Amino acid sequence: MDPEAKPISLDAFAIRIGVAGLCAIISAVFMLALLVTPAHRGGGPILSALMAPLLDSFGIDTEKFTQLSGERPPIIGMDGDDVQPRFVVRFTNAPEAERALRVFRENRTRGRQIFADWAEKTEGVQGFRLATLTPSGEAVLAYETDGSAPQSPDDLKALQTRLRNAPGVSFADPYPFNASGQS
Repeated sequence: MDPEAKPISLDAFAIRIGVAGLCAIISAVFMLALLVTPAHRGGGPILSALMAPLLDSFGIDTEKFTQLSGERPPIIGMDGDDVQPRFVVRFTNAPEAERALRVFRENRTRGRQIFADWAEKTEGVQGFRLATLTPSGEAVLAYETDGSAPQSPDDLKALQTRLRNAPGVSFADPYPFNASGQS
């Protein structure tokens, strides 16, 4: 240690550490602002036009970085299919539906089959399948489509009204993850 160097006090050390931390936070916020697209607008990050030639020169596919720009991409389910319109539904005074939900917790395949049998003969629930359960026990029903999922809010509202009018349905609300991005 240099004999002429003065030892640093604990206060001065804490201030230097604080300044370094503040600089790191400001740098991280600045980099996020430049490199990440805000969720509320389309397009790419601010530096995407500048980064594209550099990434292309290294053979990196820039489409992977910009595929979320602009339009909302379809939501793909675990089985690779597009997600159909879904609704959170609470059943009351519908013993078969409630039984299907109880069985679903133990055996998903059997629970779905019991629900499908009940839904087939119950007015207003035909065409819906049991997708999953919420943590609080409501059913999440997916509307089976022939590949052309209802896209307009009016179509989704009609499906919701149909479910709400079905016997044994206490409430039916849109589940927030539909292929069309509608909730």
